[in-house]
Amino acid sequence: MRRALVMAFAAGLAAACGARTGLYAPRDASTEEDDASHVSDAFPDIVFEAPDIGDANVLTCEQAGANKGTVGCDFIVPTPSFYTGIAPPCWAVFVANDGSFPVHIAVDRGATAYDVTKFGRIAQTGTPETTWPSVPSTGLPAGEVAVLFMEQDPASASGNPMTCPVTPAVSQPYGTALPGSGTLTSLTGIGTAWHIATDLPVQMFDILPYGGAKTFLPSAELLIPTASLGTNYFGIVPQRGTSTPQWAQIVATQNGTAITLFPSVPLPSGNGVPFAPANTLTTFNGV
Repeated sequence: MRRALVMAFAAGLAAACGARTGLYAPRDASTEEDDASHVSDAFPDIVFEAPDIGDANVLTCEQAGANKGTVGCDFIVPTPSFYTGIAPPCWAVFVANDGSFPVHIAVDRGATAYDVTKFGRIAQTGTPETTWPSVPSTGLPAGEVAVLFMEQDPASASGNPMTCPVTPAVSQPYGTALPGSGTLTSLTGIGTAWHIATDLPVQMFDILPYGGAKTFLPSAELLIPTASLGTNYFGIVPQRGTSTPQWAQIVATQNGTAITLFPSVPLPSGNGVPFAPANTLTTFNGV
């Protein structure tokens, strides 16, 4: 099983709360497909049985990947960093099935696979999350949105609890963020990202903390499928404020990825990550 690693660093500089920047490096991977199955780019060990779509004009995973857009079947997602002084709160991923057939969802992190029927719910308006139906093993129905409650630190709170309304896939100190998240002013290190794969194209979004405005610290982003990622990026950071450190995450979709940075400010070292001086090329090997 392939691992996806996430390298996060905080510059020790102030930024407005809720701002997030992500940089991604793709892996070279080919798909293997016959008339009866689909092999996920993100999960080469998982073979999805092809849905019975007959002769319908349905977008396939390969077609979505070739489009290089925001619709796809393979996603590698890091656990976002959060506000200094607050343990990692509930983090959730939204999966939107805008197609005409049910979509099967597979989730893993490192060597552990997670059963989506346990922590995934189909969103319903006007009712509490605890009453939402689970994502069935038959797949997310067409036209529905699944909320995957991914992780939390069970001690997360800011006046009120910031934990998930449904038991997430992982609930432990620091969740699946870097150890020390929420307690250290500056934190740099290497961790393990999540893999999410589907057998038909979807769009995905995430939210941290889950709960939005009532948490007073909401942030969200559109997730980009692996087929749409590249190798050359500019990181744009917001104007510096006076609250928490600025931070960024770089996700490698293949083990042994080399990443070269040219930061405009010095980036502190951390576990497995060397110091990166300002205005100097620094390469991280073997991420």
